[in-house]
Amino acid sequence: MEFTIQDAVKQMLQIVKQLQSAYPKKKFTIDGRLVCDLGEILVEDTYDVELHENLQKHYDGIMSDG
Repeated sequence: MEFTIQDAVKQMLQIVKQLQSAYPKKKFTIDGRLVCDLGEILVEDTYDVELHENLQKHYDGIMSDG
């Protein structure tokens, strides 16, 4: 089976839509932020961090203990 760039992009865009639906605070754009947004979601879930909805200077969220 041949795997094309077009197929890959279609799959990525579908995955991005699913991620945006599951985690509406992040955009998951495929311009380089995708990897950062994925990392932030993992940190949010693992370390009990509440991510800010918009970009903030110096930090991306706040821990549950302040």
